[in-house]
Order: sequence, then structure tokens, then C-alpha cells
Amino acid sequence: MATVSKNIFWQSIAAFLQIYTGGIIFILLAKIMTIEEFGVLSFGFSFSTLLTTCLDFGQSLMIMKDYPQKLFPNSEYILNSLGQKIVLIVFFCGLFLLYLYVFYTGEWKVIGQLFVLFAVVSAYVLYLQAVLRVKNKFKDASFSIIAYAIVISLLVFLVYKGQLTTVEFIKYMIVAKLFQLIVTLLYCKDIFIKNWFNISIQKHLIKYSWSYGAHFIFGTFYFTVDTQIIALLLNAEDVALYQSIFRIIYIFLIVSDVASNVLLPYLSSKYANDQSIDELSGNILYLLLVLGSSLFLFFTFFYREIINILYTAEYIEAYPLVLPLSIVILLRTSASIYGTLLTISNNQVNRVKVVFLSMVASIAFNLIIIPYYGIVGSAWTSVIVHLLLFFGYQWYSKIEFSKINIITVSNVTVLFIAFVFAVLDKLINFHNFYLSIFMFILWGILIAFLMKHHQKLTILNKILKDKGIV
Repeated sequence: MATVSKNIFWQSIAAFLQIYTGGIIFILLAKIMTIEEFGVLSFGFSFSTLLTTCLDFGQSLMIMKDYPQKLFPNSEYILNSLGQKIVLIVFFCGLFLLYLYVFYTGEWKVIGQLFVLFAVVSAYVLYLQAVLRVKNKFKDASFSIIAYAIVISLLVFLVYKGQLTTVEFIKYMIVAKLFQLIVTLLYCKDIFIKNWFNISIQKHLIKYSWSYGAHFIFGTFYFTVDTQIIALLLNAEDVALYQSIFRIIYIFLIVSDVASNVLLPYLSSKYANDQSIDELSGNILYLLLVLGSSLFLFFTFFYREIINILYTAEYIEAYPLVLPLSIVILLRTSASIYGTLLTISNNQVNRVKVVFLSMVASIAFNLIIIPYYGIVGSAWTSVIVHLLLFFGYQWYSKIEFSKINIITVSNVTVLFIAFVFAVLDKLINFHNFYLSIFMFILWGILIAFLMKHHQKLTILNKILKDKGIV
């Protein structure tokens, strides 16, 4: 039986591989390439992420809610969703290519065009991996990522040996992603049936997918559009510096993605069976606050060592970005439970409203602040945007789940202690590595004591042993 703990295990494996292919690989490339080359590559990857999100159109999120609730025959639902992607590809690829031709020239435009192809393949991989997860096949989803990780590792080695240019590397990345798609299709071969077209499913997708698509698109734009604005207003070096910290943040945020990918079908199935989830969700919020605070403190304690190990001396200039983007880790991790609750309770439209407001705020503030304060201003803009996101999600969630309180003794205690430790680190540490280790261990001991005192360890153990999808 696939339990929550087993799903978390395999999703953690998948997350590590995502960290490797989306984070560590790019960090290695930052060491190998010049800062300008890495800046242009980072632009292309950010561009591809935005397009992949548009092409997915929230379908990989929508199936996580619909599949456990058994709204339609499984294979028919999946194939009808895949069929709709053709229309999405024609529309969004045309739109993104127009953007490239209007605003960019030379190498920037060439790399952008290649990443359009990369995004098309990535969108199908993204959806099919969601299919595997919702079928409780987290193990198979992990193996499909391994296939991509092996090929991409070989490509980085060839770049290191000087046998691939940046453009050639991207071309072979597309081949690697195609290989991953083939492997994923083999794991999903049971979905293929004859006479799969279903007008009722098409109507359902058209009626409801826009809110998931809008959420996915706005959600990715508010989080990554800053890189595109930096590329337009500043230069490749600024893009590289900003992305150097963003890649580390991406690694930390994969942890919260593990929780979201496991919790969404888990809570959706409980909600569909009319089980009360207010108390359960409140406990999950506490656990996410602990997780987010731990990640926040780890990065703020050891960022110098992390950046010095991962990058060259040029990236020391990125130090001022650490504090604001560390706060983003805490906010985004904690907000994930509220986003999940809005999705499973058919309040996706309210989620879209919040994310749209966050996207508009991100674009507006970045356009205003970046010309004056550069990439540091963009980092603090991310904090403002994520505060809007967190409290917006929390506001709408309270309508459906009124018993979930964020201001509790246990929650406030965790956040207060994290704040105290962060301040103490700035006041008395003076960049002492061993003192930072001591403080982080002390934080862990205090949190373990508090979790035991508030009986959260027992609750966590119960959740982990529960069935992944009821």
C-alpha cells in the first residue's frame, strides 16, 4: 500500500533529482561558463519556465484534484487533457516567439527559440509525471527523472571539457528532455485506449481549466518575471548574480514542493469523502512553519559558505540578496497548505485572484524599483509579493476552513524563536562558522522539544502512516 510516508520518500527522491537538474547543474555551469554566458543561459531557462507553465495550463494541478474525486473515466480524462495541449502550443508558442522577435536580437533570440522547443517537450513531461503521482506511482515518476538526470550530467561534462558551446548544450538538452518524455510515456502506457475523445470531459476542461491555467501562469510569472525584467533593464551580469541566489532558493523550495505534491491528492481524497480536515490542515500548517523556518535559518546562517563553495569570487556581490530571498522561502513554504485547501475545495478562482494580484504587484514594483535599486530592490519586491500571496490565500481559506488559525501559541512560538535566532546571528556571530553550527543545532533541539510538548511529533507520525490517497 502506498502510504503518505512512502509517497514522501519517492517524491523526495524526485525532488533531489529536480534539485540536481534544475539547481546543481546550473550552479556547475556557473563555475564553467563566463558570467555573461551564464546570464544568457539563465535568461533562456527562465523564459522556458514561463512558457512551460503556459503550455501546462494548470492541467497537472487540475488532475491532482479531479482524479482522486473520480469525476470521469481515468484514461479518457488524461487523453482529453493531452489533446487540448495542441491548441495551447499553437497559441502560446506564437505569443512567446513574437515577444522574442520584438525585444531581443542575436544570441539572446537564438537561445530563446531553442528554449521554446524545450518548453513544449517539458510541458508533456510535467503533465505525465502528475499522472504518475496521482496514480500513487511516485516511484515511477522518480525513475523518469533519473533518465533525464543521467543524460544532462553527460552534457555538462562535455561543456566542462570544452566540447560543447552554449547553443549546442541547449540543443542536446532538448534531446535529453525528449528521452525523458519517452521513458515517462512507457510508465504511462496503460492510459492509451481507443475512442478516448469525450465531449463531456472537453466541456469540463474548458469550463474549469482556465482557473487552473490562470493560477499556474500568474503564479509562475509573479515568481520568475523579475528575471525577465532584469534582463530587459540591466545586463547579463545582473541576471547571473540574481539567478545565482535564485538557484539556491529553488533548491530549498523543492522541499515545499514535495509536501504540496503529496498533500494535494491526499487532502483532496479526504475532502471528497466528506472527512473533516480543519484540524489536520492546522497541524500541517504548523509543520510547514517549522520546515520553512528551518530552511530560512539554515541559509541565513551559512550563506557565505554555500555561495563560496558553489560559485566563483565574482558572485560575492550577490550576498545582499540572501536575507530577502530567505524570507521568501519561509513565506512560500507556509503558504502552500492554504493554496492546497483552496484547490481541493473548488475555490480555485479565489486562488487565481490572489496570484493575479501578486503578479501585477511583482511586475509593477519591479519596473519601478529595479532602475533605482537594481537586483537588491527586486529581491525585496519578492518579499512584498509573497506577503500578499500568503495573506491572500489565508483570507480566502478562512471562508471554507474557519477553524484553521495561524495565530496560535505553537505557531507564534516557532516564528518568534526563528526571528530571535536570526537577530542573534547578525548581532553576535561575526561570520563564525562553528558558532553558526552551534546555533542551528540549538534551534533543532528547541524545536524538537516544542513539537514533543505540543504533541506534534505524534501527529506527524500519524499523518506519515496514513494512506496516500483514501
